[in-house]
Amino acid sequence: VPPQTVALTVKISYALGLRKADFMGKSDPYVVVQVPNRIQTKVETHVKAGDLNPVWNCEFEVPGYKQGEDLLFKVLDKDPISFDILGVITFPATSFQETGFDGEVLLEEAKGSKPYLKVS
Repeated sequence: VPPQTVALTVKISYALGLRKADFMGKSDPYVVVQVPNRIQTKVETHVKAGDLNPVWNCEFEVPGYKQGEDLLFKVLDKDPISFDILGVITFPATSFQETGFDGEVLLEEAKGSKPYLKVS
């Protein structure tokens, strides 16, 4: 039996301690959430211009999410030319499938800073 598509709601509350990625100032962060390697499940927050401790309070349903799939969270810096990774974290399905998740997580690949992302 293939995994069932289920409604999965994710809330991105805020990030703390993001690094300055822009040459002229801070960062313009936003968050992308998706099942790894399944671009059709992608949702993203709006950009918070010039903010190293952004508050989004965005809630999404992840489209096409199938029971048992992991979730990838990427905090990116919006740039006219490209984007910089400010931090990433992959949540294994076992960490939220049964009881949900609500808390701050330390982001990886943060290049010297120790940023946190609050998700539920």
